[in-house]
Amino acid sequence: MKRMFFILCMIFVWSCGGNQATKVETAGPTVQQVVTYHGPKARIAVASFKCKAAWCQAQKLIHQQQKRGRWSGLFGKLIVRKTDEIAETAKGIGTGMSDMLTTALFRSGRFIVLERGEGLKSLKEEIDLSQTQYVNQSQAIKPGLLEGADILVIGAITEFEPAEGNVKGMAIPGFVPYVGGLSFQKKTAHVAVDIRLVDVRTGRIISAIKTEGKTSDWGVSGIGLAFTRNLPLAAGLSYFKNTPMEKAIRVMVDQTVNEIAKQIPESYYRYEDNTNQEPDVQTANQQQPENTRLQKSSVKKQKEIKR
Repeated sequence: MKRMFFILCMIFVWSCGGNQATKVETAGPTVQQVVTYHGPKARIAVASFKCKAAWCQAQKLIHQQQKRGRWSGLFGKLIVRKTDEIAETAKGIGTGMSDMLTTALFRSGRFIVLERGEGLKSLKEEIDLSQTQYVNQSQAIKPGLLEGADILVIGAITEFEPAEGNVKGMAIPGFVPYVGGLSFQKKTAHVAVDIRLVDVRTGRIISAIKTEGKTSDWGVSGIGLAFTRNLPLAAGLSYFKNTPMEKAIRVMVDQTVNEIAKQIPESYYRYEDNTNQEPDVQTANQQQPENTRLQKSSVKKQKEIKR
């Protein structure tokens, strides 16, 4: 009995050491601190990232091996379904990461962010549609109005560990009444990306940076008492919702925005809001009737003078 009491005390002390629920490693101002920026902006676009981390590559290999194998019964079907889900998640990590970074760059207020993701294809289709007979030609989109980026952000996810340094805690020997068998577990997650800032006109690399996010969270898992997170069955980053990896991703994205803002030379910050764009087509169309009316009035006056 004394031994059991001693073990319980040790576990209590060990678990109290993790009262800090989340450990965040980051540097520089946060996105919230720079969102009030009102100075000149740089024109930037984000290319789709690729996940080159060992975790992503491993999921692809596991998925391939599972498909080649023979799985029968309910348990086998569950394994195949789970591997399919994780493999789909691995495929969507790069796109999800670049989408998050695009949104964060826009919210920082320091950049004119141009669409270069899946939305660009939709934009092209809409512009092409406006040039057809199906759309009123007075509302057709004039070709050549899309802006070009000065800087392209090219990135690769080089480290991705949803449960890096998974540390099993001490398990209570035997069974404790009303509690059951318990084990304490420290969960940590780590993600890192390599970023290249490239001048679109020259192809020169302006800067190369590496940013990372690392978080740790303390959880309890056991037979009688379990604190587990139900991950949504979705592809991409939503798979890691409400997990340490979600926190790590957000830390990494915030740090990446800060580093990009610092690494871009001042000469690229030369645009005031959207004043660099071509004259707005809608405004031009609104002014056209007024200009036409003035021209007709001028012609009428000239005819009256001749008479």
